[in-house]
Amino acid sequence: MGIRSRHVGMAGVLLALGACGQAPAGDPGELTASPSDPGGAVHLAASQTCTPGSVAECQAVGDEHVVVAPSEFTRVGVTTATPAADGSAAVEVVFDAAGAAAFLEASRQAADKGESGRLVLRVDDQVISAVRVPSAVAVTQLHISLPDHLQPQDVVRQIGES
Repeated sequence: MGIRSRHVGMAGVLLALGACGQAPAGDPGELTASPSDPGGAVHLAASQTCTPGSVAECQAVGDEHVVVAPSEFTRVGVTTATPAADGSAAVEVVFDAAGAAAFLEASRQAADKGESGRLVLRVDDQVISAVRVPSAVAVTQLHISLPDHLQPQDVVRQIGES
């Protein structure tokens, strides 16, 4: 099951281009965990929409504003991250067992916030999306649609370094 999400409208991305868990040079970029390299991560937070300027943490995410408090994010372990197989501006991730449990809990918390609740996904320090979830979601894989200014290979590298 994939969840497609709203895009972030922010410019200026810091891209970290390390080699943690990457495929060999020439591959389009992928992360695969192994016993010596446990993989990477994305970060999730249950949040809510806000009025611009209402609180310091209120950020534009796509076409709405969401409270993005750095201390609220939880690391969600990823065993595999690859650019989307269909060639779209997206990344496909597979969570480790703890990551799948963390995703379920974060989605439950976001759903509990009601209509204004959002599940916010961050890679490195870049907020990628904020999506409304009507109920808790149990998934082991996620299809993450990216904002236009991000390249899937770069996001895969960032996930590997997280």
